[in-house]
Amino acid sequence: MKKRLSILILGLFLCLYGCSTDRPSVSKTENVFETIEGSRENGYQIKDLTWGMSEDEVRQAINQEGLESDSDRLILNSSECDDFQHVKIYRFEDETKSNLITVEYTWTVASEDSFQSVVDSLCEYAAQQMETPDSGNDLTKEELLEMNTAAWAASDNSRVNILLSSDHKSVSVQINGPREVPKTLMPSG
Repeated sequence: MKKRLSILILGLFLCLYGCSTDRPSVSKTENVFETIEGSRENGYQIKDLTWGMSEDEVRQAINQEGLESDSDRLILNSSECDDFQHVKIYRFEDETKSNLITVEYTWTVASEDSFQSVVDSLCEYAAQQMETPDSGNDLTKEELLEMNTAAWAASDNSRVNILLSSDHKSVSVQINGPREVPKTLMPSG
């Protein structure tokens, strides 16, 4: 009987204090748009980072514990519970990790309400801090849910993309560094 009571109390404790106190609040999704610097005219940059940084330079600049190294990227998984996962990915050009090219923020949630909350937050933040997307339409939740994407391209070919997957209840914001346009795609004359 004591064992059952102990298990019951432990279960209750975990339910009340486990995920609920440490879990990131879905209604307060991190505003990744605050980390974006620059504009369409000047190109997009991530605060405290420079495109082309090496793995060691990125590690030093972000100064975060728990970074995992993969073939061509660094991954920071800040998931606290099964129903809300937040991942930051710092992607490099190749496995040498000598050239930072993309920073990606991804949220994956378990419920439709949480998914809608993440989409609401990102639309609100993007509307406050970004210009009109490349589509020419204002970014609204309805438009984003219909198109599953929004993009902003800069003059240096750096880009900011929002990508949704309603089926997987995930939302990603990718900030890509400038890319050189291949000469075959450059206008002649």
